[in-house]
Amino acid sequence: MNLAHLNPELETIFEKLDDAGLRTACTPFLIYRGRHRHEVSLEGLMRRAVDVSGLKLRHATWGPKELFYGDLYASRRVPCRPTSRPGTVDEYSACCAAELAGQRLFDFLLFSLPDNDRYSHRHGPDKTVDSISTADQAFAKLVEAAGGLDGFLTDYALILMSDHAQTPVHRELPLAAQLGQHWSVLQPSEDRPEGAQLAVSPTARAANVYLLPLDGSPPEHGAVREAIEAMDGADVVAYMAVDGAPWVREAPGPPPPGAELVARRAGVELRFRPGDAVRDRRGSGWELSGDASALDLELAEGQVRSESYPDALGRLWSALCAPNAGDLIVSVTPGYECVDWGGTSHVGGGSHGSLHRGDSLCPLLFCGCGPRSAAEREQWSLRDVAPVVLEHFGLAQARGPEVEGARARA
Repeated sequence: MNLAHLNPELETIFEKLDDAGLRTACTPFLIYRGRHRHEVSLEGLMRRAVDVSGLKLRHATWGPKELFYGDLYASRRVPCRPTSRPGTVDEYSACCAAELAGQRLFDFLLFSLPDNDRYSHRHGPDKTVDSISTADQAFAKLVEAAGGLDGFLTDYALILMSDHAQTPVHRELPLAAQLGQHWSVLQPSEDRPEGAQLAVSPTARAANVYLLPLDGSPPEHGAVREAIEAMDGADVVAYMAVDGAPWVREAPGPPPPGAELVARRAGVELRFRPGDAVRDRRGSGWELSGDASALDLELAEGQVRSESYPDALGRLWSALCAPNAGDLIVSVTPGYECVDWGGTSHVGGGSHGSLHRGDSLCPLLFCGCGPRSAAEREQWSLRDVAPVVLEHFGLAQARGPEVEGARARA
């Protein structure tokens, strides 16, 4: 993800801070690309598996100055038992972070506590009191190593955040299997992939669907869309259009100039593109046509908003402009989750990934950096975090007096 699947033209927060000479650090987190090369360390169960198999793993990675990633990477020796097993990472992450804090080895630390996500997937978001308590204890280890709460908040600014929310899942949406009743759907490790008409990429409570050019002619877009819309659990179906007709990618890349996005739900359709007709809560401008109820949009005094689907226009536009996006994107109804390629789901637990507010609204807390209050911006997003970090370190234009005297560390 950090090399082949992460845009090389965009700098990560680690790369920007590394270039400024700041000491960066990260405990296990999926995206960590930085300027420092780390060799495979192979500890714990991973080392034993490699020793038994005789495999040679020499693939280095690029990350922050201090990088700890379970059994694979460790920038220095620490008295922490490496682990990559889900449900056991918080303790390892806390141990590594505490070692760094005790020796004051970082200016910026991305401190990841991922176990609550797995617990919520398995038991449901309403059962996460225990897993959140475990994460709280892990954070307490970092704070204690940094001199206690008073010392920690004297020396460091803090941004506390989740990368998503979760909602309960009660039913499966076997998207690939149902489409497979009408078309040939690409399967994992397909022997003859050239014979497939569709590819389905389920991502929990959303999915991308790709129309493949079998013998030079892909399946009919409208027929595939109608089949998806008829499924129990399909909520919003979105795609790009050019000159009023659905646009199908022939190769990875952005949509052509003049494209518009079509979002459909419950038989109604909304079309939109960037423009100046209305503004959303984040200040982006849009031109709209069709039925705004497709995304539960409310329009008043030149502003558009949706309580059901936060930042829906910007999120859909960004998703479908991605060079490897599907020809159709599906956001599923609350309570449903797409069956993954292995034939499993999180039914009985929780999941996320849709446009719905239940999956999308999550905590974002600033202490010692960032805005004076939440009212400074009408709608906050995780996209606002990196600019706040850069501003805090003097690498971006300050917002105003609230950042004067910002501490040298975050």
